[in-house]
Amino acid sequence: MAAALAVAAVNLYWIAGGDIATNPHFKGDMDANGRVFGIADAFWATAGAWSAWVLARRGPRMPLWIPVATAFIASGSMAGWGAWRIPWILFRPMGYETYGLPAVAAGVDAVSIAAGIALAVHLVRAVRGRSSAPLPDPR
Repeated sequence: MAAALAVAAVNLYWIAGGDIATNPHFKGDMDANGRVFGIADAFWATAGAWSAWVLARRGPRMPLWIPVATAFIASGSMAGWGAWRIPWILFRPMGYETYGLPAVAAGVDAVSIAAGIALAVHLVRAVRGRSSAPLPDPR
């Protein structure tokens, strides 16, 4: 959960105009596309942390499919988008530049990948643990 929230915090900081660890070679301010992708990254990282927290609590307050679906989508989003961006950051095809420093942006994406994989593992364990629990006696 902490790694996912860290990814969300860095993305929101850059979207808000934060200038720590920003790339001096980036041309201009972050454009609308960059802001949308950053907001999506922050949203799914936060949603993934929330779903991990709900699945860990094991409380019967909500249907299981809600945190399971959220964790499934969030883990795929975090791991998939992070894995897709790292080669672009490293090889910079067509003059691609990141808003953050390349090393920092690659680090944020690596943490995003790790958090997405950890969330998927947590999801499998939580669902497996709930499905193997004994059913209540209907009497």
